[in-house]
Amino acid sequence: MTKQTELARAEDEAADWAVLLADDPDDIEQRKKFNAWLEAKPLHAEVWRRTRRACDGLEQLPPLTQGRWPQQVPDKPQQRFAVKAAAGSGKLPGGLESRDIGSASMRTLRWKKPVAGMAAVACLLVLLIPRLSLWLSADYLSATGEQQTHVLPDRSKLILAPESALSITFTGEQRIVRLLKGTAYFEVQADAGRPFRVTAGGTHTTVLGTAFAISKSAHGVVVGVAHGHVRIEDHHISPRVAETLVAGEQLSISPERGVNLTRVEPEDVARWRKNELIARNLPVAEVVEVFRHYYNGVILVTEPLASQQVTGLYRLDDPVATLQEMAAAHGATALQISPWLLVLSQ
Repeated sequence: MTKQTELARAEDEAADWAVLLADDPDDIEQRKKFNAWLEAKPLHAEVWRRTRRACDGLEQLPPLTQGRWPQQVPDKPQQRFAVKAAAGSGKLPGGLESRDIGSASMRTLRWKKPVAGMAAVACLLVLLIPRLSLWLSADYLSATGEQQTHVLPDRSKLILAPESALSITFTGEQRIVRLLKGTAYFEVQADAGRPFRVTAGGTHTTVLGTAFAISKSAHGVVVGVAHGHVRIEDHHISPRVAETLVAGEQLSISPERGVNLTRVEPEDVARWRKNELIARNLPVAEVVEVFRHYYNGVILVTEPLASQQVTGLYRLDDPVATLQEMAAAHGATALQISPWLLVLSQ
């Protein structure tokens, strides 16, 4: 098999996986098969990063027909996005028509010519269908680099990290939050008659009154407690999880990595609220994954740098400068090729 043929096959397989994972992101067996494919060859990991970031890049394109949207926008985010979708009836969500794609995005598509045909169609499906579903489902939805602070109906406080989304269902008997994507921090008002429950995939976190952070990603779910205590249950992983965490404890639940309980300083829980990231022996690839939520563009990292482990305190509010400093400290470079593309390499 020639190198070009191997690349084309990897790109087609990556597109197939993008569709399968978007269709059922909580399918553990499918996720295991995907991880096996991802780890089989370094080429798979690189092509997957490019395919995913291509879709994410398309997701950030501004709707150029925004001026035709109605001026009166409902308060609830899912209603607001429904108005946008309705305004573009017969077009792409948000009123974006195919002819509205600007020259910069067309240059990107031409640059991605090898990922043509089915890969391009799959990319659009992954972008449009799940994103529209997220818009319609979320009560709170944050953009790239944006933190949001909200007071919930029960006077609990919510801080939403960039590129995160959640929905809430509060009644006289229950308080349920569903974390759809990303990371959130809660300061919960105590109410013995109405436990506060957050679901993230198959993980359920229950509290009465406490402050904690929870994140949901492709790697699994992480819960950290700043003060008080929380009860965590997950019956979708073996062995089943049923743990009570107190301040300074953090629990990671991952189908691939298992369950891991660690100690952290309570003030370090949700350090992203201060636009800071603490990395302790993390691969550069995972650090870069965090910065992608703060950068309006594509960040690529190549081997062997991607696998190199780093430890440090990093600023999140200036991704380019921070990643350039991190790369230089490890004998590598972070080259900004355009305002939308940053490449880290050894």
